[in-house]
Amino acid sequence: MGTILLIVAGIFVLLLIVGSFKRIFPLEFPRFVRPLEAGTRDAYITLGALAATCFVLALWKTGKVTSFEIAGIKGEVQRIDQRVTSLAEQIEDLYKAKKREGFDASNWQQVRVIRTLPKGEGFELELTLREPPIPNSVQVFRGPLTIPPDNITSIEGNVVRFLTYGKTYDGNPIIVQYYATVRKPRQ
Repeated sequence: MGTILLIVAGIFVLLLIVGSFKRIFPLEFPRFVRPLEAGTRDAYITLGALAATCFVLALWKTGKVTSFEIAGIKGEVQRIDQRVTSLAEQIEDLYKAKKREGFDASNWQQVRVIRTLPKGEGFELELTLREPPIPNSVQVFRGPLTIPPDNITSIEGNVVRFLTYGKTYDGNPIIVQYYATVRKPRQ
C-alpha cells in the first residue's frame, strides 16, 4: 500500500513540474515567461497538496514517519505494534489463569448446602474456590452433567452458588473450571 501511494505521489509531482514549466515557460520566442492565472495557480497548489499528502501517507504506511506538521497543524502517529504485543500478552496471561477445582469424597465437607428448593426439585450449593473467578468464565460440572449457566445463582469474590440435584456425594464429583481474576497494576 505504501509503495502504491509513493508512486501516485510521484506521478502528481511529475504532473506538477511538467505542467507548471510548460505553462510558465512556453516555447514562444517573444514572450518567454508569462505569469500563472489564478485558476491555474489554484489547480497547481491543489495538485501539490495532493502529492504531499500521498507522499506523507506512503512514508507513514512504511513506518518511516511518526509525526508531521503541515501549516501549523501537528500530528503524531503512534505505532500499533506495541498495542498488539500488549494484547497478545494479556490473552496469554488469561489462558494461563485457567483453573480447575474438584470436589469429591475427599473434600465434600467444603460443599455447603444453602437451601432446599421447593417440592424437592434440588438444592442450592455453595463452594469456595481458591481464587476469585472472572464471573462469566465459571463452568460447573456435576459428574457427566453440565450445570447450565442460568443455574449459577451468584458469584461473589471466590464463593460460587449454584442449583443442582443432590446435596450428598453420590460418586459424581463437582468440577469447577474458571479463569482466575488477574489484576496487574497499570503502568
